[in-house]
Amino acid sequence: MPTTYLSHLSKGRDNNFDFLRFFFATLVIYSHSFPLLLTIPVAERMETFRRLTLGQATGGEIAVDGFFVISGFLITKSWLASRGLGDYFRKRVLRIYPGFVVAVLLSAFVVGPIGARPASTYLQNFPVTGFLKSVVMLEKPTHSETLAGQPVPFETNGSLWTIKYEFACYIFVAALGIAALIKRRGIVLSIFAMALATQLFINMDPGKVSGIFGFIVHHKDPLRFLCFFVSGMILFLFGDRIPVSKPVVWAAVVLTVASVFVNGLAITLPTFGAYLLLCLAYSRKIPLQSFARR
Repeated sequence: MPTTYLSHLSKGRDNNFDFLRFFFATLVIYSHSFPLLLTIPVAERMETFRRLTLGQATGGEIAVDGFFVISGFLITKSWLASRGLGDYFRKRVLRIYPGFVVAVLLSAFVVGPIGARPASTYLQNFPVTGFLKSVVMLEKPTHSETLAGQPVPFETNGSLWTIKYEFACYIFVAALGIAALIKRRGIVLSIFAMALATQLFINMDPGKVSGIFGFIVHHKDPLRFLCFFVSGMILFLFGDRIPVSKPVVWAAVVLTVASVFVNGLAITLPTFGAYLLLCLAYSRKIPLQSFARR
């Protein structure tokens, strides 16, 4: 029987990406409910996925990492299929901004007034210029007169904070493409190796490191996002060499689970975990290709 490679599966339009996006979004909401309902120390102890991973990751972090893997894979594909820089960014802007603008408007003008005391003061003092700037810059909406006294005050949609990093990764792909480096798989693999190496330092105490290591620790979230995004890029660029078979899948599962007990998820999630995610995305045995229609 001929070997099936990831590139073979990704050629068609049948996939489970819509379900995976819905699942990850739901997981973010579930994970965020802990710090919103409990004190931070209690939330850190009780959050389900933090307990399952022995303190290494929350469900929200795993979900966001999954989003970046999917984006790295699909955005690389989009760049290579685009007719040029303008065509590429037109698709990226249309992909991000309409949904972002709707989410921000609902957050600012529906959730904001509901959480304000009173709503009239909230609207009178609404920072229009700052709001418009935040929309353009893909920043989460904040207002000093709403949700005061809540566990996370003034933020009507805190989950939007990662969107600007998502768009920054789109720019990163364009930069590689313009420099004619995106097809040089060895260079992209080297970038991934360096990004993966940063995961070794992400959980260090910022007060105990300086220099480049201090920079890594203090900017751990965007660097983590870059690591998972480039992981998705690697899975697309090397798809013709990445086999998809039961033995390989089960080996990835075992190694990922085993890494929990040796504090190794920072290494296995961007590698074996990302591989498993793409296998799920293109699995024909999981009948969720029409999920979005329902």
